[in-house]
Amino acid sequence: MTMVLLTPGPVEIHERVLKALSEGIASHRSETYRNWHCEAVERLKRISGLRDGSVYLIPGSGTTAVDAMIYSVLAPGEKVLAYIVGEFGRRAVNTMKARGLNVRLLEEPWGKAIRIERLKEALEEDSYDAVFIVHNETSTGVANRTLREAAELVHKHGAILLVDSVSGFAGERLYMDDWGVDVVATATQKCLAAPPGLGIVMVKSDVVERIEKVSKESPPPPSINLSLYEKFLAKCETPFTPPVNVVRALVEALRLIEEEGGIEARYREQEMRASRFYSVIDAAGLDTLAEKSARSYTVAAVRLPEGVRAPEVKKRMAELGFEIAGGMGEYREKVVRVGLMGAINADIVEAAARSLVEIIQELSRG
Repeated sequence: MTMVLLTPGPVEIHERVLKALSEGIASHRSETYRNWHCEAVERLKRISGLRDGSVYLIPGSGTTAVDAMIYSVLAPGEKVLAYIVGEFGRRAVNTMKARGLNVRLLEEPWGKAIRIERLKEALEEDSYDAVFIVHNETSTGVANRTLREAAELVHKHGAILLVDSVSGFAGERLYMDDWGVDVVATATQKCLAAPPGLGIVMVKSDVVERIEKVSKESPPPPSINLSLYEKFLAKCETPFTPPVNVVRALVEALRLIEEEGGIEARYREQEMRASRFYSVIDAAGLDTLAEKSARSYTVAAVRLPEGVRAPEVKKRMAELGFEIAGGMGEYREKVVRVGLMGAINADIVEAAARSLVEIIQELSRG
């Protein structure tokens, strides 16, 4: 039986991307690699709406990208307002504390999105160097779709906005320059539908200057020091050996986005997949962990009825050819998460939703 990967990442990838991944190895100091790196950076700029700034390709995961963002953009002692709505926000806060930042935490219950009114109140009560928000919280299936309004408030109060968009980038709308988002961290294995192994950090030009200053005063570990990556970016290289074949595969995944109509077409596709998935769930009387207005287009977190546990649901779904994930934190066994990203189509997503409903209903009956 062929298994369809519907986890919140990694995701199914196109056969062309797989083929690119399997091409012969290249030196990371070769012209071949430099061409791949340059193309990836330019295409990522177009997708992100970053007209004036830098894109860094970092060996590692989405967590590595978030760590690099925090350690390279912020210096020990700086004040950060972290507005979090789930597990990955909590992890970022742990990184901030390890960096020696002065963190004030705003938190919404899992399943809720950030509230602009609450952000406004917090910014009026005190001054901050930066604000951190997770664009799409993978643990809860919540999309924070008020980044534009948040950025406007953050800048009004003299701070910069750092965004974790690991499971949002290229699936949930984001326009860095137009919205005023200063820094974005993401990775290859989610909505970009490329293999895992590469973190990505995108920064506006004025933040590049900040990174240089931070690096001189309190340098991060070399592997996540974006100042070093900036020095090598001019020649389309990285300071350390990158996963060269993953970069090659990423280029192919980015070409596919353009061939399929560009990033706006990808956004519409994600919305349509999500709509079909949630329609099936709603019709069956099931609920999601995320409030309806904030349901993610890329990760669906479905609440399980009393007596039904995630491990059994996952096992039954696997028997039908769908690999999904359980919940996280206190919802580990109370929620299943379904990735709506990757080289799949809306028919597959809807079929998975129908299978999920049937399994939950059967297990509920005992």
